[in-house]
Amino acid sequence: MPILCAQIDPYSLDARPAAWAYCAIPKIEFDGKTGTLVYPVYASKQAAYTGGKPIRVVEIPLGREAVYGPPPLISEYVPPEWGYKDGNTDEPVLIREEQLPVYGPAPVIRQATPSLQDLIDAHPEVFAALTAIVDSVALSQPEFAGGEVDE
Repeated sequence: MPILCAQIDPYSLDARPAAWAYCAIPKIEFDGKTGTLVYPVYASKQAAYTGGKPIRVVEIPLGREAVYGPPPLISEYVPPEWGYKDGNTDEPVLIREEQLPVYGPAPVIRQATPSLQDLIDAHPEVFAALTAIVDSVALSQPEFAGGEVDE
């Protein structure tokens, strides 16, 4: 399904509030259960259908870990405070403990993507249908003439 999204056209630097993208190339490696989703992004739907070139191409690897930014500092480090109990002794006394810095949760810059195995596990019927379609295409080619799918 196509995606409408706001993009900046890198060729003209114009804002494209309704840029149009679709998953043109789902690169799937069945054996290693890895993949990449490739989305060409066009300035508009019309540009995509009239042979215009994409303004950018987005590649989304499956199984990528989330990316986090630095956590915000909530309270700074406070060193310990020392003093003297009374004026008759040279032994310092801890008046206030040190306070370690406190950080908030790190913001997510890029969400993690599920692995191909996660997608297969969540939708086994889709994977089975896809492999059947791929195999039927292969069987239609001369390299596999007379072959059949081994159930």
